[in-house]
Amino acid sequence: MISSTTSAKEEKSTSSSKSVAAPEKESAVHCNFIINKSIHKRMKYLAIDLNKSLKDIVNEAMEEYLEKHER
Repeated sequence: MISSTTSAKEEKSTSSSKSVAAPEKESAVHCNFIINKSIHKRMKYLAIDLNKSLKDIVNEAMEEYLEKHER
């Protein structure tokens, strides 16, 4: 079963603090997986070069992968 690591309290506080003009932010989940050290290092340096977080780089890469392979 897949479940979110966000608690009900966190979800309630984020939903009550949203303003009308702010776009809805998708909830996040924690993932724990193993990747090659060389890939992690390259992605981390890329994130630094682009002034982004590693999380943002990984999300973009996964979005592109899904766009390429989903039917």
